[in-house]
Amino acid sequence: MAGTALDASGNEVRSTPVHHYPLPPSLPGRYEATFNGNNQYRLPDPETGELKSYSRATSIAKVLDDTYMLNQWRIRKVLLGVGTRMNLQADLMQAADCINSGDPDYGPDWERKTLNAIGEEAASAAGTDKASEHGSAVHDWAAWVDAGLISVHQVPEQFRYAVYKHLELLAGAQLLVVPEYTERIVMSSELNTVGTLDRVFLYRDRLVLGDLKTSGRLDFSWLSFAVQLAFYQSCDLMLSEDGKCWQDIPPLEDDVAMLVHLPSTDIDKAMVVPIALAFGREALALAVRVRDIRSRAKKEAPATTALSPHPPLDRWFAARLAVQTSATPSDISQVWTEYQDVWTDDLTTLGLELVKAINAKGHVSR
Repeated sequence: MAGTALDASGNEVRSTPVHHYPLPPSLPGRYEATFNGNNQYRLPDPETGELKSYSRATSIAKVLDDTYMLNQWRIRKVLLGVGTRMNLQADLMQAADCINSGDPDYGPDWERKTLNAIGEEAASAAGTDKASEHGSAVHDWAAWVDAGLISVHQVPEQFRYAVYKHLELLAGAQLLVVPEYTERIVMSSELNTVGTLDRVFLYRDRLVLGDLKTSGRLDFSWLSFAVQLAFYQSCDLMLSEDGKCWQDIPPLEDDVAMLVHLPSTDIDKAMVVPIALAFGREALALAVRVRDIRSRAKKEAPATTALSPHPPLDRWFAARLAVQTSATPSDISQVWTEYQDVWTDDLTTLGLELVKAINAKGHVSR
């Protein structure tokens, strides 16, 4: 999320939150959505016009992601950040002392907030957000160029070459940006979900959905990108530029979408990648189903019926438990004496096996 400030003339200055890369102003005349505490869009209801919360397209796009490798990478970066910052080491040690003290003032809520804050600062110290913030800046400056609001030569120098590569790729693929459809909020009324599509390209006489990605690699993101683009292509409504009403979205090519990849790690490897929307729609349907199943799990997974114990077996199971928890052969003999009325061959077999195990080990820890 961008940070904002005012310059000496009172004009708004926008920058990325951590590394303070300069950003262009918001696209002029374009409504800026607000979000609730769950990071959901707050937008007018198409029927009533009242503000309503909507799930984000990215929440569906990431449902099917395998995040194990990403989580491992982030753990390594957090450890690296703590290891290189003395103040974070001190903060972590102090937090650990508070948590281990048993003081109720340092309960689960305090622990979560404190450790999360230390972890985020450590990750930033290790540079986890540097590439993403640089990519966000490239993304925003490219939007201004694509909308025809500035020349590529007016883009700050540190982002200019990436934006130039973007333009070069579009020319090579014969894709024309449709300025009025740049960075537009769209909705699937069927899924009650909202997202912001990056671009719509004109390819000959067809409108083709476009997306601009600045991640270092595509290897781990094919699935989420395909789901996200399929979602945008399936949307039926587009928010008006002033944010006051919803309009029908123009018909978009349903066979392929174009992903413009401007890798943060090596911009010279930038390329335009066609994305198969048939695959994306298949994955989107599965992602929606998984999302719905997850939302139902807490309520529906616990069974409404339970196994009914059979009272006549209570004593036999008590005998079995006593055998299982015996520490010595003598304990097992006492159990046999106490429970002769329900003793069975199964209990004898269990007892003999445990005697062998106890004798083999020589002792049992209590």
